[in-house]
Amino acid sequence: MKILLTNDDGYDAAGLTALSGVLSEEHTVYTVAPLRQMSGTGHSFHLRTPMELIRTGELSYALDGSPADCVKSAVIGLFPETKFDMVISGINDGPNLGSDIYYSGTVAGAREGVFNGIFSLALSIDSWDTKKDFIGRALFIRDFLSARLKRSSIGDSVYLNINFPVSETPKGVRVTYPGKRIYSDFLNFRDDNDKKYVIIDGDNPGFISAPGSDLDIVHEGFISVTPISDYYGFQKMLKEFGYLNRDF
Repeated sequence: MKILLTNDDGYDAAGLTALSGVLSEEHTVYTVAPLRQMSGTGHSFHLRTPMELIRTGELSYALDGSPADCVKSAVIGLFPETKFDMVISGINDGPNLGSDIYYSGTVAGAREGVFNGIFSLALSIDSWDTKKDFIGRALFIRDFLSARLKRSSIGDSVYLNINFPVSETPKGVRVTYPGKRIYSDFLNFRDDNDKKYVIIDGDNPGFISAPGSDLDIVHEGFISVTPISDYYGFQKMLKEFGYLNRDF
């Protein structure tokens, strides 16, 4: 397969490097990733704004933009003769669970892939400030892709948000839905050269327990796989459940 990689931790992040190394053994891997840290940028992109572009390899670039910028640029112009079979965003150094998907640059990279008609994955590992085994998770994704090739019923209007537990020996895999985050944010203020600055900061967030949610499942030590659909996927679901539409 021809796989496009991106992330929000930057083009030289350990998770991206591990994923590229493992997947390139069996697939053709292209990479367009941010030049700098872009965590928490959501689905922002730079319209009519110059972005620095640096070639980092035969099939790889670093772009001074968001993950969505990276995927969009790869698809529409950086590799003009290439039709990508898949977009993978990650592996993120930290979780993207529950409400995180709306803030996450990692998830936005996968979502942008689906916006361009490409089946996509967002990959993250639970916990902050811990040493993570990215190679082990990359090997799981390699095997996951091999299994999907045999049972490719998932269309290009769905992306999967996959979160690994902090444990290097997960109990298994569960299909989940996004849970509810509880954020513990606060503001820091700073004065510098007669200018005032405000900094949004926060402690590690918690969550409201809900059986089967991505947050609960990862907390229990399983790999969480959350299917998320774009407009066309929702249209299919609306059609499937159309019998519920009725007047009273």
